[in-house]
Amino acid sequence: MNTKKIGLERFFNSKEFKQRANNILLSIGFNEKGLLVIEDFDKTSGILIAGEKHSGKTTFLNCIIASLLHQNKSEKTLQFILLDSKKNEFKKHKDLPHLVFPIIDKLCTAKEAIIWLEAEFDRRFAILEDKQKRNIWKYNKTAKNKLPTIFFIVDELADLMRLAPKVFKDRFVRILQIGKCIGIFIIATTSKMDVKNIPSLVNVNFLTKVCFKTASGRDSSKIVYYKHAKNLKKGELLHSDYFTTKEPNKIHGFHASKT
Repeated sequence: MNTKKIGLERFFNSKEFKQRANNILLSIGFNEKGLLVIEDFDKTSGILIAGEKHSGKTTFLNCIIASLLHQNKSEKTLQFILLDSKKNEFKKHKDLPHLVFPIIDKLCTAKEAIIWLEAEFDRRFAILEDKQKRNIWKYNKTAKNKLPTIFFIVDELADLMRLAPKVFKDRFVRILQIGKCIGIFIIATTSKMDVKNIPSLVNVNFLTKVCFKTASGRDSSKIVYYKHAKNLKKGELLHSDYFTTKEPNKIHGFHASKT
């Protein structure tokens, strides 16, 4: 497939996008046959994005944010919590009305955010139980005060897991296992794929994986259980979805520019 940059407008103009059933659809990119590969957050609670430094992870994150914003102009339907340990990756999003907190770049604030999110998690379950609704989508069909989807987005998950594992590990696992029912999702990147940085229980509960170029086949195997990410070119990725793929698909990803 042609390796030139592919803008998100191709996704926004596609039949699949125009006929979408909800406003939390994401295209991973195009496969080797030129077909769109779609990820519906209605079916997954999170995405783990791995790869060596400067391989395209942050660009992919920004494509996700741009795609979700395109579908949700109002903060009444979509909210973000953005964690940026590098302190410069999300600057362009600092004025978004969709932010629950100002962009987070300190561990202490990250702890406050995940504790708040856990409380919101419990609050939403209580609401659904009270209204006898199975999930947020059924609740929002009839509710006067609809619940927005919340995306907890982390640029370098390993920093959180290494510095405060007791705070983040169990909360992440809980959200990843059942968060989609209440409209709470986690998207995270990492360039550090060993178990010391990404605990196995956290890794396996990300049912959707995206892997850019890795330094070795071993690093690739830790994320998508397939060693060939080490051979990827710029803009290419491997996509693994627990629900639909037996082995990772090779994809050419988008970029967020609309030029």
